[in-house]
Amino acid sequence: MDTAHAWTQLLDALGTVHAGTSEAAAVRGLFTALDTGTAPPGTLRAALRDPVIGAYALRALEERGEEADPVQVPTSARALRVLDALPAKKGPLESRRAAFDATAAAWPGGSAALVRAMAEADRHEAERVLGPLGIALP
Repeated sequence: MDTAHAWTQLLDALGTVHAGTSEAAAVRGLFTALDTGTAPPGTLRAALRDPVIGAYALRALEERGEEADPVQVPTSARALRVLDALPAKKGPLESRRAAFDATAAAWPGGSAALVRAMAEADRHEAERVLGPLGIALP
């Protein structure tokens, strides 16, 4: 099996396969453990359009200094990357809420649009992270 094919299979397993399940966030978290420096750039570029890990692939390409088109990354993937980066159950509630508010202020459409995108992309994780902040899901 060639490297590109192996990476494609791996990224597919981290992407949409587990979307909408209670373990989806944990599976996405595996992406951060990968040494994406060995992934073929074309394979990462193909993953940009993945509705789950597209934003992770974009970041991996950017960190390597590779060209990548951020317009290809779906809103759902961008929302999941933001959701996964929020400090869930770590630190004081006020600082966790401040982190969300700062991110939401820069999101197109503001906090309501961000919460809606997060809930549509991964309701389980959105409830777990946003619920304690007093943020109700649509």
